[in-house]
Amino acid sequence: MLGASSQIAENIAGISMIPDAAVVLKHLLNLSPDVQKVYVVRRTGRLDATLNKAKAYLAERNIELDVRECDSLREGAAAYRNVLGDAADGDAVWILPGSTLIDNAVLSMMLGTAWQKDLILFSSNPLHVKRGLLFAVYPDNYGMGKSLAGLANKTLIEGEQMGMTPLTDVLIAVNERTSRHVGIELTNDMKNDIDLLLPAR
Repeated sequence: MLGASSQIAENIAGISMIPDAAVVLKHLLNLSPDVQKVYVVRRTGRLDATLNKAKAYLAERNIELDVRECDSLREGAAAYRNVLGDAADGDAVWILPGSTLIDNAVLSMMLGTAWQKDLILFSSNPLHVKRGLLFAVYPDNYGMGKSLAGLANKTLIEGEQMGMTPLTDVLIAVNERTSRHVGIELTNDMKNDIDLLLPAR
């Protein structure tokens, strides 16, 4: 039983550390229900179950997923610049988990442009939220442990081999200052669902 992998492996039961796309995007739409387009930059040719699920989830809601591909950090910087140039106010940019196509310099450039254009940036790294991204989802280790126990029992009792599944036990961090800047006023109900709320400055 595996629960600390960033890969979706076959023939191994467990939970990946990659958050489930539907869970991530549900948080996006809870915070900003009027998003019409979500941009993603990924490595060329990479088979990505996360993005396949994301595309289906967004298509059901008439939201476009725009995927840009590149092969290196340098190309990634150019791809993100192009995304920021193409994106309209209120669009969202999703930094994928474990991306090697972005560094601190590119992130700083993205934050500056996003602030000017009221773009929504989100990821799976709560440290990004501290720097100014609107939100990030990250593993709820306690919840994942309970899910792993349930998966183990199911495997032992029913003999059912579940394989690796994406992470659905997540916490959410939100930058309140950024939310106000992009016109999102966090209600008390919304704040009750946020696990880490960085104070407005």
